[in-house]
Amino acid sequence: MTKGASLTTLAIIIHGALLLPSFTFAQKSSQDLMEFYRFQQTQSAQDEQKFFRPSPQEREAVSKLIDMKPRPKTFTEADIKYLKALLDKAAWLGGERRIMHEMNTEATGKQWGASDGTTPKQPEVTQ
Repeated sequence: MTKGASLTTLAIIIHGALLLPSFTFAQKSSQDLMEFYRFQQTQSAQDEQKFFRPSPQEREAVSKLIDMKPRPKTFTEADIKYLKALLDKAAWLGGERRIMHEMNTEATGKQWGASDGTTPKQPEVTQ
């Protein structure tokens, strides 16, 4: 009995030793995932505060949104005023750029950059 019990105990110890690294790896992976998620949130918050020089395609899209007839029902006069103000600006904040892309997606039904099959190059970041 002692021999059988010790073999069983040894098997349990070996099995536990094999499971422990995978558990710590899984725990480490979830910590890495959380850290990466926090990093992405920080990056997107920083991007909202950066200034971007709008590309010619973005300026053209704003002009088309302003001149669009009939306008989407969700667009108000305040939206058109906002777009006109964007058109007059030399640089946009990241948040303004994101809003313009969302408005363009809402009006055209296509994700920004997908309208002509190519993704526009990233505009220059101004300091």
